[in-house]
Amino acid sequence: MILAYAQANAPWADRTGDARAGLEVEVYSDGDSVIMDLYHTVEYGLWLEVIQNGRFAIIMPTLEQFAPMVFEDAGGRITSVEGEDI
Repeated sequence: MILAYAQANAPWADRTGDARAGLEVEVYSDGDSVIMDLYHTVEYGLWLEVIQNGRFAIIMPTLEQFAPMVFEDAGGRITSVEGEDI
């Protein structure tokens, strides 16, 4: 669901389709933690995220969209930098 959202909502114009097709998600466990990586496989993916003050970014907007649902499903909680529950 997260990968489909990122691919469907990436704000750049597809010229080759490589960047959109090159978005990947991996989920794995590391002890008590579950880790989700959402990343680009194309070498210019980083530039899509940072050029023009993030105008073409999709990684962080996708994570921000899905973080509350992921934390709720995992039984975790989201806290602010100050340590207060959000």
